[in-house]
Amino acid sequence: MGYLLHLNVKHAKIFGQEKLIVLLVSIFIFSLIYYHLGDRHYNVKSTHKLYYFDGLYLSVVTQSLLGPGDITPRTNIARFFLLLQVSVTLFITFVYINE
Repeated sequence: MGYLLHLNVKHAKIFGQEKLIVLLVSIFIFSLIYYHLGDRHYNVKSTHKLYYFDGLYLSVVTQSLLGPGDITPRTNIARFFLLLQVSVTLFITFVYINE
């Protein structure tokens, strides 16, 4: 349980890597969504625009369930995507734990 790679004498079996791949892909998908939503939908404490790196930062911090403090959602659509990302993260995490 929890092993990414289980070595067998004859061949290697891979366990759980598809969930890790889904989590990593979801980070990049949600970071693109946050980047395209832009400044109209998020409050950014600094004076610059919301760049892709800021969207990636928001995605990683949201997916780690820490919660960002310097970038906050302003509109309901922004809140929806943050809630969707947290839901995907929790679902994949609980599926991984229950194996």
